[in-house]
Amino acid sequence: MNHKSFLLLITAFLFITFSVSAQDVKTKKADRYFELFQFEKAIELYERVIKQDPENFHALIRLADSYRLLGRPADSEFWYGSAAKHPEADSSVIFNYAQALRSNGKYNDAKEQYKRYITLAPNDTRGPELAKSMDEINKLKADSLRYNVVNVNAANTPGSEFSPAYYQDSTLIFPSNRGKKGKDVWQGGAFLDLYTAPIEGDTSVGEVVSINGKANSKVHEGPVAFNKDYTVMYFTRNSFVKSKKEGEGDIMRLSVFKATLDGGSWVDVERLPFNNDDFSCGHPTLSPDGKYLYFASDMPGGKGGLDIWRIAIGDDGKYGTPENLGDGVNSAGNEQFPVIHSDGTLYFASDAYLGLGGLDIYYASAQNGKYGNPTNMGYPINTHFDDLGLIYNQDKTKGYFASNRGGGLGDDDIYFFDTYGLRLKVIVYDRATGEPIDSAYASLLAKTDTLNKHLTANGGATTFRVEINKSYNILAEKEGYTPNKVTVSTTGLDNNSPAIRIPLDRGDLMLIGTTYEVRVNDATKEEERVGVLPGTIVRLHNTTDNTVDSTTTGEDGKFAFVLEPEKEYMLDGDKELYFLKSEKNFNTQGMLGGTVEADLELYRLEGVIRLVNIYYDFDKYNIRPDAAKELDRLYTYLTRYPDMVIQMRSHTDCRGIKTYNMHLSANRAQSAANYLIKKGMADGIINIMSTITAAGFGETLPIYANLCADDQGIRDSKLSKEEVDKHQFNRRTEFLVVRQPKAIFVESSVSIKK
Repeated sequence: MNHKSFLLLITAFLFITFSVSAQDVKTKKADRYFELFQFEKAIELYERVIKQDPENFHALIRLADSYRLLGRPADSEFWYGSAAKHPEADSSVIFNYAQALRSNGKYNDAKEQYKRYITLAPNDTRGPELAKSMDEINKLKADSLRYNVVNVNAANTPGSEFSPAYYQDSTLIFPSNRGKKGKDVWQGGAFLDLYTAPIEGDTSVGEVVSINGKANSKVHEGPVAFNKDYTVMYFTRNSFVKSKKEGEGDIMRLSVFKATLDGGSWVDVERLPFNNDDFSCGHPTLSPDGKYLYFASDMPGGKGGLDIWRIAIGDDGKYGTPENLGDGVNSAGNEQFPVIHSDGTLYFASDAYLGLGGLDIYYASAQNGKYGNPTNMGYPINTHFDDLGLIYNQDKTKGYFASNRGGGLGDDDIYFFDTYGLRLKVIVYDRATGEPIDSAYASLLAKTDTLNKHLTANGGATTFRVEINKSYNILAEKEGYTPNKVTVSTTGLDNNSPAIRIPLDRGDLMLIGTTYEVRVNDATKEEERVGVLPGTIVRLHNTTDNTVDSTTTGEDGKFAFVLEPEKEYMLDGDKELYFLKSEKNFNTQGMLGGTVEADLELYRLEGVIRLVNIYYDFDKYNIRPDAAKELDRLYTYLTRYPDMVIQMRSHTDCRGIKTYNMHLSANRAQSAANYLIKKGMADGIINIMSTITAAGFGETLPIYANLCADDQGIRDSKLSKEEVDKHQFNRRTEFLVVRQPKAIFVESSVSIKK
């Protein structure tokens, strides 16, 4: 399997166990072949040793390792199984045995060996993860009709072809050992060169020829990546360096090289400065903006064998310091063959996550610049063989990858894939100019669930795979524009139907925010946000023009509105069985552009809910005008939920006598209750008296404690402003939901008055 002979040498000995027992001449000669990567010759001698000494543990392991490194899992399974029964078998033998069983599709047997490995290597996180994953294999095959996979026969040979890359969308460039360059002692075939072939239909290519220039050398060349205008090529090349350990001979390393295009030839080949003879770097890929180069490496500081790293490329062409992608992508196993699509999605191969066996292909999206939550591409992209090097076209409807699965022409073959089902094409454009909007977000929605989210590519276009005879919402978003959501029915559509065009309006002056659920922490008595609130109806009141606009938040709880200059606004919101903490008032005086940020917080109608604007003057219990406004808002909720029962709860600050404060707080609670009851009676709500009670708690439940060590009776004039404010917050009224209301749908109402 040539992709391994070239690309996994750097981890070839990760799980090879060396025996210290005496070895005869035949074993030593076999070891020498093994260390020179001449595994076929080593196998012949090790098998002779085993025939004479069936319990030779060293020869058993070396046979198993040789077959594993040659990519022959059936043979490696047999010999690892034999070694696993030996009393000297350690954790590395058991792990490799489990991996071989998994690669052969024997998932139940593999699970038992992973369990055994856990007991021998309890600190390796791969054991529990891989053991658990054996029970979830069927999930990866559940949607097996998602993809159509076809061998690209014209590109493949009995040798090895893998890791294809698009060149100007109409050509493939890939490594192959079809030539006669040198001899790879590992596999016995030629060294890998880079070849190019024009795409002629999805499953066929034209004449395959070696690329022009100096990129191909006397050794292996591997996976490539290009800048946006295809004038710079990053590629992998191997070299031999002298081992620092006595008697080890040369060691194969990988390095990332760069070449530039000149008159159709790749010239000015240079080894990039972050490479090092002490470790390998390979499999380059570029971020969509060209500012970061991603690659696989076994450099120090990683999480396991091979990790995916990235390095910044400065405007001056200089390279920064390599940065590991972290636990979100990398594991204690091997992560390699990274490819970043133009929409920012990272595709890579790994042998350590939930997978069908060998190397599986995964994808991960970036949140706040950090990749995480790798997702298996599933069957038939992945099999229990090695699958790697996946690339998608711009609209992600089709692409290519490599695999050594059965039925191919050689070791590794290039396969074409596309998605079954209806491909819904979407174009996001600027309504005013008619120009497409690149790098806008388009989200495919079903009810409140986000099914998929893409960045539009060149021409403002993207594509979603959808079902026929169904209805979807598509939300288009771009910073500086007002989001727009359209409803699309797929009835009567086919893959040749015109694209769905979604216009966006520029919003030079925008209001953005998020709706949150807040609760009062029982221990600290402080409020805290416990999550975003999707499905909240948010209303923007233009109090200058007496108009109202509204929207409903999505899964992320976010909302946005276009604002006008020189206006007064009030923002509020509603959600079923929730109570808005407070309205937000603001204006756009003197603002011609920019963004106003305002979040809304809502309490769930359960437990204690703090009325933020009901405060009292010192030693008073009358309802102030600001408190009346807040009670009027509470009254609206009482009429909306007539079956809800509440208790008004009032509190004092700690100044004065405790018994007096208890009496004062009771009066304050009752005055708030009386205000609501009187208002209800005036509106003819006869039973309102039975839904409201009152209770005073004096100074026993302060928000700010320890304020009154020595200041009983001290007037506000003798206190600092901070102390005055804290006493003010302690003089408050809350309400407790004694009986939960039944759900009543809160309908968004948008009225425009002129």
